[in-house]
Amino acid sequence: MAVGADHSRQLHDVAAFTPLRVVYRSMPLGSGFSMHRLDLHTTAFLCSGEAEYSFGQRGDERVVVQRGQVLWMPKGTWRRGVFKASDNRFFGVQFALSPAYDCDGCDFCRQLFLGPVVTAVQDPGFVEGLFRRLHRLRGHRTPASYIESQGLLVQIVAAIVQANEKRDTPPHLLQRVREIEEYLLNHFSNPDLNVTGLAELAGWSVKHFIASFKQVTGQTPIAYLRRVRVNHALDLLAHDDLSVQEVAEMVGYRDAAYFSRIFRKSVGLPPSQVHVRGADPQ
Repeated sequence: MAVGADHSRQLHDVAAFTPLRVVYRSMPLGSGFSMHRLDLHTTAFLCSGEAEYSFGQRGDERVVVQRGQVLWMPKGTWRRGVFKASDNRFFGVQFALSPAYDCDGCDFCRQLFLGPVVTAVQDPGFVEGLFRRLHRLRGHRTPASYIESQGLLVQIVAAIVQANEKRDTPPHLLQRVREIEEYLLNHFSNPDLNVTGLAELAGWSVKHFIASFKQVTGQTPIAYLRRVRVNHALDLLAHDDLSVQEVAEMVGYRDAAYFSRIFRKSVGLPPSQVHVRGADPQ
């Protein structure tokens, strides 16, 4: 994520959070991390599986991180982790904090730098997309990509804080919406998904379902589904052996032209142009 030395110094001065290392890992059952003191602020998103973390030099504090949750660990945290599922995949970001950053006025922001926090974000599909985009930018060396990476990390932090602000949502409503989110993450490739069917799955009227889903995630079910599909399409388009039509079908669109319109509206580029560019530089 390096840029010229002068640009790097100038941009770091105006950025609250500067990503320094971004990784994507697949971990087998029983693997993990030995007890270690982190020398950088770290946040991670669990795409699949489950992990148990122990904190403190003696490992006295334990938490379980599940799919779709974000783990936040400030600099100086002692941590050990063990993965508990057969398929465990995660994104991890280590970052620096600007000396000028001031979290006065936000009690939860201050809490983030006192110890580790596990958060069930409101929109896991969106947050996973932020981590994915940040991971793609790790090899880019322009000031524009450097600034974009900082903005992505700020959005990740905002999602963590926003999830904390929504803790007054009724638990039963939150749980039901989370179940629908999980369903969409697993079935987004089904072209027949619609609001009526999702509402029936939730056991609610269409009106109540849309209102409840938006209360928890901040967006409508269809907007959420489109975002999940576009995020997966971005990954698939990096493969030269897949056509735009094939990618459209793989993410749940029968009509490639309609998929292209949705994609361009979300990304700012047509899928054919992203496809030509291929995979991002490593």
